[in-house]
Amino acid sequence: MRLVGTFPIINGQTESEIASVIKRYDTGRGDNYINSSAKKVHTFLWKMKKGDNVVLCDGYNNKQEKVYLYGFAEITSKPRYEANSDWWKIKRDADLCLFERNVSREELADILGKRQCRGTIFNLECEKYLKLRSHVFNS
Repeated sequence: MRLVGTFPIINGQTESEIASVIKRYDTGRGDNYINSSAKKVHTFLWKMKKGDNVVLCDGYNNKQEKVYLYGFAEITSKPRYEANSDWWKIKRDADLCLFERNVSREELADILGKRQCRGTIFNLECEKYLKLRSHVFNS
């Protein structure tokens, strides 16, 4: 998704309000793409909070044996818009712990409670985050 121009960040925007903004700037995309993008932006802006833990990984399906993890992060700021940025204009600060390694898809799916996932950033409950961290660094 490439947004051109100003993307207004208004506290509490709904997915449909975000979708209408995306549709204005990212023309030529179908409704499924627009709605999926709006859901991701909405989660990033309003559902993830300062202090939340996330895991950065490739998406996976139920047929893969391994999933590539890039690291963990803790969100440390509110969202902001950087109009002059060449890469992702909507940003948050985060403390990163990068390590990059393959893990068993089956074990990751058990910890996350998701057999498959297209997303690459997961907001983790504390218990799941600690369990996954322990698994990654003790295996």
